Amino acid sequence: MSAQFTLPPDTRAVSQGNPPADMNGVVDALAAQGVAYNVLNAAYGGGADPTGAADSTAAISAAIAAAAAQPAAVVFFPPGTYKTTGGHVIPANVSVIGAGKGITTLNHRGVGTYCFFIGSSTGGANPPNYMGKVSGFTISGQSAGNGTGPFGQQVGIKVLNCLFFNLQDLHFTLLYEAMLIDGGDENALGAGTFAGNGYVANCTSSNVYIGLHVYRWVTDTLYAFCYGYGNSPITSGSVGAWFDTKPATSTMSNLSYEGFDTGYLISTSQSGLCFLNPRVENCNALVSYQNGTSGHTVVGGNHPSNWTASAAQVYANPASASQIAGVLTAYRQVSSAATPNAALGVLGNPVTLASESGFSGLQPTALLFTASGVSGETITIQTVTTYTDNTANTVNLTTTSSSGTVTISLSGMISLLGGSDGRICKSVAFSIKSSINNSTASLTMTLAGLNLP
Repeated sequence: MSAQFTLPPDTRAVSQGNPPADMNGVVDALAAQGVAYNVLNAAYGGGADPTGAADSTAAISAAIAAAAAQPAAVVFFPPGTYKTTGGHVIPANVSVIGAGKGITTLNHRGVGTYCFFIGSSTGGANPPNYMGKVSGFTISGQSAGNGTGPFGQQVGIKVLNCLFFNLQDLHFTLLYEAMLIDGGDENALGAGTFAGNGYVANCTSSNVYIGLHVYRWVTDTLYAFCYGYGNSPITSGSVGAWFDTKPATSTMSNLSYEGFDTGYLISTSQSGLCFLNPRVENCNALVSYQNGTSGHTVVGGNHPSNWTASAAQVYANPASASQIAGVLTAYRQVSSAATPNAALGVLGNPVTLASESGFSGLQPTALLFTASGVSGETITIQTVTTYTDNTANTVNLTTTSSSGTVTISLSGMISLLGGSDGRICKSVAFSIKSSINNSTASLTMTLAGLNLP
């Protein structure tokens, strides 16, 4: 059981309001169950200061460390402003949740460092899974312009060499980089080092030098409904969204940037990026390509002519085509007996989405999935994508629950794009395997695609 969380005394007379008694000394039920670790709890480094006057770095780190001892836990920041020097590493089993943008604010005062870090610095072709979420904050720094001021190149959130990172409902301001998604240095950390299968949604930024920086090998990630504003006047060299060195096979849906030197900078050596309805305004260069990048797809957007045809296949809002894809809920498997470690599909035969109603005429771009299981169970998801030239790509994803965990979950995105040769997916089959008998593991798949001319 976690430490008791003592509420302030209720000094109201009995029968005056609800509850009708002194509440001092009551154990916070969520914290007692290891579900939520409140940074105001005095047991964690004396408790954080929600007024922003005192430095809360030690209290935040202590709450995160306490949560990490549980199979899965949430560190909660109530409404307020918290001063921190940052450098907070979020363990794989911990979610860090605020009360909302502009409601919970982190004043990041670390010099040249990140506020939150997710992932691994060890590298390798099998990066760890991050099964938590970061959500509900404004992260405010002190970096000026291009990061040459006294606070250096501050970063809001850095993701390095991990899978299934989940960033939602965040706002970043006065930072050198709002979000840095980094696959890792293959020379230093080993060949095959990468990050992927992530989800970044409803994240906004203002007065930043770089809004979104996707760096090195980052694959199979969905970025959705993000907005960034640079500065006025525009800072030289600033970038709204930068796909740098090696990002590949990911989908960017409804990203919007303005007030930057360059709105979208595409300098990846890889292919398979899909931009759905990209918006860019009031930038010195709306879209810029470097390093001979090619093999991408752009659908819709407010300036389609700025996306060079030699670098990307561009669909410029034809009247007969939708700018944004329809979404098709494809299939769900539940409560079916399984043979331990049997072949994939023991909970049901794989299903080909081409036979589903509404699939005809849709070019699939991504498969979103969630799966759940029970304590001590290992679940594996397999997807097989078949392209129009009858080639296929198989992806296997596995997670195992820790002892004592009530449920486990696996979620993320698998890109269905066919790479630089322009292959188009014609069908997707998927299945789930359990390591135990009579498994109640469940799998939900959602297909995202484009209605193209």
